[in-house]
Amino acid sequence: MDSLVSIVVPVYNAERYIFSCVHALQGQDYSNIEIILVDDGSTDNSPSICDALAGIDTRIKVVHKKNGGVSSARNSGIDIATGHYLMFADSDDLYEKDMVSRMVFLAERWNTDFVICGFCVADSFEKAQLPRLKEDTSEYVHALSKREFLKNLGYMVARRPTMFAPWNKLFVLDIVKKYEIRFKPEVNYGEDFLFNLQYVQYCNGVIETDEPLYNYLMQNPDSLEARYKSDLFENQTMLYMAAKQLMIENQIYEGANVYNLDCYYTHRILYCIKMQNHKENIRSIPERRQYVAHFFDKEDAAAAVCGANLTGDRELKLLTELVKAKQYDRIYDAIVNEEDYQDDELSHIRYKVIECGPGGIRWIPYTFKSVKKYGLIITVKRVVGKVVRKFGGRKCLL
Repeated sequence: MDSLVSIVVPVYNAERYIFSCVHALQGQDYSNIEIILVDDGSTDNSPSICDALAGIDTRIKVVHKKNGGVSSARNSGIDIATGHYLMFADSDDLYEKDMVSRMVFLAERWNTDFVICGFCVADSFEKAQLPRLKEDTSEYVHALSKREFLKNLGYMVARRPTMFAPWNKLFVLDIVKKYEIRFKPEVNYGEDFLFNLQYVQYCNGVIETDEPLYNYLMQNPDSLEARYKSDLFENQTMLYMAAKQLMIENQIYEGANVYNLDCYYTHRILYCIKMQNHKENIRSIPERRQYVAHFFDKEDAAAAVCGANLTGDRELKLLTELVKAKQYDRIYDAIVNEEDYQDDELSHIRYKVIECGPGGIRWIPYTFKSVKKYGLIITVKRVVGKVVRKFGGRKCLL
């Protein structure tokens, strides 16, 4: 277990955090690493701190570049990386001391190209540095073939927070370079998820451990997570469509994968609606109301909400019932001004109850449309599922 591991760290105005981040990397009990600090046009003291750190540790490389965003910075790090394995860290986060050794051990023990670990969320370096409870974690390691992982991709997207970031993962650098897998600079939120989806297509299997080997610090006010995003819905729709397309291409867009992906997208839609009330949103109230209604101009959003049929809490119930009723212009007020929306109003939402799936001659255009969109195999499975639901007596609301 002596393969070189390249760790790429994008740095932008991180003078308050970068020393602690690098110190945690230098203190790894796996020493065969190269630390690539990519200064992405910082305007504080980060560039000189990076150079100083490189001057005292030959394992550290520094790249200074014009500001281009975190994706551009990570790509620059990938370009000069020389290790067998590739990992990432954010400049305001901390590795556990045994993170690299544990990730490499799992990759080589199971002969797999992709390793995912758990992470802890902390609001200070002091809390992140508290000793981690040592347990026998062997039962928390899950080994999946590529096919098994893809069959569970919907579950991973909807139920596992570990799927989205790159910093809790170990990749094989040759795969990344061979297939030109890169972060998309034009995507400023969710680019991590797209990178991971690309990589999944070429790995031979996946190992996931629940061990919290990475410490994610929620304390940097300049981080992307803390900002209002005016195009968040369009962004989240793009991520949903990317996952859906991957499933279709691998003929796994069926059953639990469809349901879980619908659940994920529904939760993101709800979040996008609530974010319209952010203090930095310059849209007027009528504009916000209209913007939210436009979420459902395309069938994907409405179909996902109806497919998920989530009524676990009040907001989800309001969203689900209003989408089923196609009363999209009421959604913003119902969710954002929830306290003014009476419980008994739900009983006045009117919608038409129909049998699930087409009937009679309508099966013909439905089948041709589905074959064109999803392919023959998935279409057969979808038709069989609709027939079973129909004759099983289930109804759906539109």
